[in-house]
Amino acid sequence: MAFIAAAVGIYLVLLLLFNSMIQPLLVMVAVPFGLIGVIAAFALHQEVLGFLAMLGVVGLTGIVVNDSLIHVNFVNRLRNEKPGVPLLEIVVEATKSRLRPIFLTSVTTVAGLLPMAYGLGGSDPYSAPMALAMGYGHPTAAPAAASSSTILAMLPAASVRIGLGSPSRAAIGSAF
Repeated sequence: MAFIAAAVGIYLVLLLLFNSMIQPLLVMVAVPFGLIGVIAAFALHQEVLGFLAMLGVVGLTGIVVNDSLIHVNFVNRLRNEKPGVPLLEIVVEATKSRLRPIFLTSVTTVAGLLPMAYGLGGSDPYSAPMALAMGYGHPTAAPAAASSSTILAMLPAASVRIGLGSPSRAAIGSAF
């Protein structure tokens, strides 16, 4: 119940930020994929999804939403800078431009969390479940190898799908 309340809260804050009802959904589309990774990781490790693991899920949600937010915000900025360019080209350009920063932050996050999850260099029973949740949820936020694949493949596809078919840029702006 608390997770649903947090998701609604995130949506409302993003609604105020973007002044759109669709863009917050695009930002939050990667969150369920992270949850799939967390469930799979805890099932493979035969661990219990306890309170500390759920705190890790909350942290994971923030990381994944931040990655998505970076991409959607960059698409919006390019749309304002290049008003005559079709949305498909803008999304492709934004995706190419943000691939490296999002991918590198994803890799470094996972590389920093997995040693803590497995107790390399010392073990802490309180931080290990959080690190396991974030360390496995982040790279599996999509079926491919990194959460950036969700943000940089599915998110642009959804952006273009929603934006294409609209008769004018004004219609796209009102929906997107």
